[in-house]
Amino acid sequence: MGDDKQNVKYEAKTTLDDAVTRLEELVEGLRSREVLLRSRSDALRLHPGTIVSMALEGKQKGSKESIEIELSWRSEAGNDAIDDLAIGKADGE
Repeated sequence: MGDDKQNVKYEAKTTLDDAVTRLEELVEGLRSREVLLRSRSDALRLHPGTIVSMALEGKQKGSKESIEIELSWRSEAGNDAIDDLAIGKADGE
């Protein structure tokens, strides 16, 4: 099996309001079952499955605080094709 790994990584210092906006956009994508991640040179379209694994970690060391969130899932390959499929009797037959 070949390595078909793709990834988009983004790190930046930004305002809390901007970070919240990006998280809200992520939530919108998760709810619609399609998340598009795009950087200047890369783009990745993800399709979250029905069941996800979620890890949440908070850290505090002196004045530095952080939250790490990780979501992972198995893609439900083929579901998009099934959604576009219509089965029924052909007109006139």
